[in-house]
Amino acid sequence: MEKIKTSDLFCGAYLLSSGAKLSRILQDPGKFGRLSFEFEDEKILNLTHDYLAGQAQVNVLEFKASLKHLKDILQKKTHGELLTA
Repeated sequence: MEKIKTSDLFCGAYLLSSGAKLSRILQDPGKFGRLSFEFEDEKILNLTHDYLAGQAQVNVLEFKASLKHLKDILQKKTHGELLTA
């Protein structure tokens, strides 16, 4: 299973709404307050390529829900309420 780490909230929402599993939330070393999401999926490299190439396609309602979910996680994590994904 392939993994990828990103601090791009929109990329994370795209990956999550495309079926990738959010495996961890990481504190970026040397970057105080910056968090990254780690996703895993068999097709994660293809999904990431599509996103970076501007060819990502996803259900907009699923994307919106995923974006809200990730924002909620970030808010809880920055307030010390969440230790794992």
